[in-house]
Amino acid sequence: MKIILVINFVIIFCSITAFSQRSINLRRDITSEVAAEYDEYIKKYAPADSAFNVLIAWANRLYLQRRAAVSIYLVEYYKPLFPDKDSLLLNEVHRLEQVMIAQSAMPDIIPLYSNYIKNRAPSNDAFFAVQRIADYYIQRQLWDSAEFVYDTYKPLFPNYKHIFESTIGLFKAKLEGLKVENLGNMINTPGSEWDPTPTPDGRYLYFSADHRRGGNGNSDIWVSEKIDGVWQKSVNIGKPINGIRDETVDNVSVDGNTLLISGNFDGSYGEFDIYLAEKDSNGWGDIYHLPAPVNTEYHDESGCLSPDGKALIFSSDRPGGIGPHVPMNSRFYGGGIMGNMDLYVSLETDNGWSEPINLGPTINTPYAERAVYLHPDGKTLYFSSNGHYGFGRLDVYKTVRLNDTSWTDWSAPVNLGKEINTVNDDWGYVVDLEGEFAYFSKENDIDGFGGWDLYSISLPESAKPQPLAVIRGRVIDSTGKPIACNIVWEDLSTGNKVGHLKSDPRDGFYFITLPLGMNYGYYAERFGYYPTSNSVDLRQFKNDTTIYKDILMTSIRDLQERGVNIRINNIFFDFDKSVLKEESLPELKRLLDFANKVKNFKIIIEGHTDSEGTNDHNKILSLKRAEAVANYLTKNGIDNSRIITEGYGSERPYAPNDTAENKSLNRRVEVRLVK
Repeated sequence: MKIILVINFVIIFCSITAFSQRSINLRRDITSEVAAEYDEYIKKYAPADSAFNVLIAWANRLYLQRRAAVSIYLVEYYKPLFPDKDSLLLNEVHRLEQVMIAQSAMPDIIPLYSNYIKNRAPSNDAFFAVQRIADYYIQRQLWDSAEFVYDTYKPLFPNYKHIFESTIGLFKAKLEGLKVENLGNMINTPGSEWDPTPTPDGRYLYFSADHRRGGNGNSDIWVSEKIDGVWQKSVNIGKPINGIRDETVDNVSVDGNTLLISGNFDGSYGEFDIYLAEKDSNGWGDIYHLPAPVNTEYHDESGCLSPDGKALIFSSDRPGGIGPHVPMNSRFYGGGIMGNMDLYVSLETDNGWSEPINLGPTINTPYAERAVYLHPDGKTLYFSSNGHYGFGRLDVYKTVRLNDTSWTDWSAPVNLGKEINTVNDDWGYVVDLEGEFAYFSKENDIDGFGGWDLYSISLPESAKPQPLAVIRGRVIDSTGKPIACNIVWEDLSTGNKVGHLKSDPRDGFYFITLPLGMNYGYYAERFGYYPTSNSVDLRQFKNDTTIYKDILMTSIRDLQERGVNIRINNIFFDFDKSVLKEESLPELKRLLDFANKVKNFKIIIEGHTDSEGTNDHNKILSLKRAEAVANYLTKNGIDNSRIITEGYGSERPYAPNDTAENKSLNRRVEVRLVK
């Protein structure tokens, strides 16, 4: 404690200290003349406290000049002169070593780092010292020299063989000429912008910024809209989200209707907690503090919702992770201050969010994993870590979820390479829907506007996500008015619900992303409306695809008062058959639920076909299909007297029978109500 008090006194006050022997100025930069004066003083007055204090002040001054390795050399060189302070000096050496492995080695002090490595290998700290030697060459893109550093020390670290070889592979990799672009002055200012958060449809970009005109003086959340491929002037999203607090955005849901935010606000459990805000017809609602067990007394951040809305991934330094419990902001652990943060997932249940699950040792290390982003493909995860192979400090990695039933089964993380990662902390990369480029922030670049700016960078093939399908459109009523509703999708092979999102409450737009390889049904539901459905078969798709489908919702009132027909889309039959396929079951259950809600009405079930085949055959087939639906209802409690079945064959086409797509529209079952 005594040594710490001495050091703090020198650091904070930088005073001219007077000793009983004579006065000496300890606030000067270290030159050869100053060093000679300090050396003379220490040798003359040791082991007096005054000489000891000069040594500590001298060492401290050097480490503040990012030369902690020299500080260690000094302390060890003069330590024999202070036998009664041996334990204090050993503690000081240990502290300075932790500082040293956080400071890049300049060429003139590399020998000091090299001696430390040879004496301490194969310890983790010795490995961090190897990274600090390589920093100088990586920063200058001297890849052969960086490779030489790793080759030189590789034999000293047999347990780090994979890390050494993988990092050397990064040095050897060919440059791909990735294109980096500043997002321009509609977004960037002389202040700082960070946390780029695009909506998956590419329409909006949310981000954090501080001290901007139109803001609240602290960190606020801003948004820019892209129109005709051009980002418009960003605006403050305003109250009730922004205020006198420091607000920073983490992620946005796939449907664009939920923002995830981190901060230390009133009511937070710990140093940092996760919040969310949802969009309503008036804009954004107030922030909502996620309860335990998501938030804890520890540091919880970087919330990210899965595309299906059923999982929340985040970063936390809570105990019980991979490796020792080291809180965020623990100085110099692992060569930085990030502590040991791991990635977790909490699952949606009927009772709220579940106890978080650690994503496991494939992703998490005894060091820091942060800035998580799950791509809308639902499988590809991007995150930053200082515990995997790379260029030192935080690098950005990609991993892929290998099992849809497990959150701990992941592919080995892949470093995104030397055109994306640097020797500094790289984090906050968010990949666009198609995987063509990522958004990120960078400080004081030559083409910047000041502080941190937002950029985009094209992605190499190895960094791109899985192919996916986008289903998008508007949800409207019979008058064309937009409707806010829940949209649920299900696996038609099992009937299981696999996700849910919302349409935009202001304009009715919806946006769903689905993995390829499955046959999906989806439906829109809102109180007072029949749950309108449709399906999309993605089993044969191999590449990204976008499908536009507007959803027309029919109100129960229109069904009851106007007698309008509604199409029951997700009822399936084999060709020329009238036996209901198993995939029809979820739709039939919704129809059954609807029939139980309108008990004062009879239900007319109509069968229709396309123009293939004779009219007589089609009428019989369409009637049998209507009867198959009716039989399901009556077997499940609907009185037979309430059911009327009709078969129209091809007499009432929905569309001309001129294309395969139109013919599929004409093969349908419809229902209507009558008193």
